[in-house]
Amino acid sequence: MSIKLTFELSTLGDLEFFVRALGAAVPAPAPTEQAQEATAPSTAPSVTLEELRAELNALSGNGKRNEVKALLSQYGASKLTDLQPEVYDEVFNAAKEL
Repeated sequence: MSIKLTFELSTLGDLEFFVRALGAAVPAPAPTEQAQEATAPSTAPSVTLEELRAELNALSGNGKRNEVKALLSQYGASKLTDLQPEVYDEVFNAAKEL
């Protein structure tokens, strides 16, 4: 079913009134499967490999190379690319504390 309505509103107050009235009259649609997937928590890291690399390189350049190597080994990695993406955030946060 399709309904087409045309309204002529002369002020912002008219528009606000219309939106409030329409919102009260129309029930919220049920969430779709796609919307539920969009709101599901993401397991993707918020820190990218490049951001992590920049942070670790800066630390290494500031004389903390041994600490960086120890941090990587705590996560079972001998080099940055050995890290699993799931731990990028943790490693980044730990690096900020060094």
